Amino acid sequence: LGWYILENIFVVIFSVEMVARIHAHRLRYFLDPWNIMDFCLVNLAILDTWVLTASGADVNLKALSALRVLRMLRLVRLVRLLRMFRELWLIVSGMIDSLKTIVWVVILLCVIVFVVGVFFTQVVGKLPDGDEVYDYSNTYWKRADYWGTVPRSMYTMFQVMTLDSWSMNVARPLVKDNFAWAVVFVAFIFVVTFGLMNIVVAIICENILCAAQNNEEKIQQLMEKERSRVLESLRGVFEAADTDKSGAMDFREFQSALARKHVKEKLALIDIPVHDLEELFKLLDDDQSGEITIDEFFQGCEKLKGVAKGRDMITLSMNVQKCLRRVDGMSEVCDRQHDRLEDVIGRIDSMWNEFFVWGGQPPPRGAAQPATTSPPKSRKSAGAPPPPPPPATGQQKSKLAGASLRGPRAAQPTMVAAPMAAPGPPALPGAVG
Repeated sequence: LGWYILENIFVVIFSVEMVARIHAHRLRYFLDPWNIMDFCLVNLAILDTWVLTASGADVNLKALSALRVLRMLRLVRLVRLLRMFRELWLIVSGMIDSLKTIVWVVILLCVIVFVVGVFFTQVVGKLPDGDEVYDYSNTYWKRADYWGTVPRSMYTMFQVMTLDSWSMNVARPLVKDNFAWAVVFVAFIFVVTFGLMNIVVAIICENILCAAQNNEEKIQQLMEKERSRVLESLRGVFEAADTDKSGAMDFREFQSALARKHVKEKLALIDIPVHDLEELFKLLDDDQSGEITIDEFFQGCEKLKGVAKGRDMITLSMNVQKCLRRVDGMSEVCDRQHDRLEDVIGRIDSMWNEFFVWGGQPPPRGAAQPATTSPPKSRKSAGAPPPPPPPATGQQKSKLAGASLRGPRAAQPTMVAAPMAAPGPPALPGAVG
């Protein structure tokens, strides 16, 4: 009773699944061979479990019950979809695709075995029973059992092809009387066992590789369909985010739309980065207008998803080369400005020494540049250390820099203060000057 209840549960589940698929796909459901097989199996289960059991008909259902094993073929559909069974599906698919070629290899193999079997039957099997040539008395099977008829000879050569006790039981009695039979057996093994059998293995491996490639292409096609479906669903998100109904989104509307969790999940499904919204907005805004139209949005999503095309790589390379040329130009300009600044600083130092160290006079011929910018010592303060020169103010340095940048001018009269005379004693009244 327990098994019958469990069988009814599975029949209900399979029936509901089949009805749901037919309702969703309509007549396209019967275009898939897997669906047709599933339809037949489910109806067979309904007939076996419900119809015949409810009618109480005494029918021998042993053959019908044996067909229940075909329900296991439903698992093949799951093998295609589950990633953990991908390798198993590739092997099964490769063997299925190899069946046509394997059939022709088997036909060729049967032809070779038939020709060799006829040859051995005529040469070995048709000898008289009392003939001591090719004596098989030391083996369990006699000569007629191996080579008496063409089918027996073919079966014996199949045994040789599989390398099953071929040397001691089959070939040794023949080779003992004539060593030329060893050449025949070895040539047969090389052609059939090492030749055709390896061809079968090579064909299966080739079809497995082709199945793997086709499987990858099918996966890519399914992913492209899923991406297209996700993009179509984003059209409603775009229209809902356009609050002012202008047909375009600014950055604020774009940011508020992508703040929703389901929108981020949809963009993640089509491999569009959403961690930097500002950069993503700039990438989608081709015309740099500060707004994204619906065409720009979908075209940008098409460019961002998937691998880069050759045209995109060439455009990127050209833009990089253009930026590098601009950087080189800016580097040259910076170098020239640096040289001019060094020249200006040198001229400011020279003018500082001329105005504040040598009192506005050119330095004496052969005089070395002083290490410090202190003024020359006077006679009265010859023995005392000179006071430090007053530091140049920012206004003085800017004037000097401007004079240096404008270049040399006509000699300007230098205003040098004359030394003041020392005060004497007061004049007496009546004294003659």
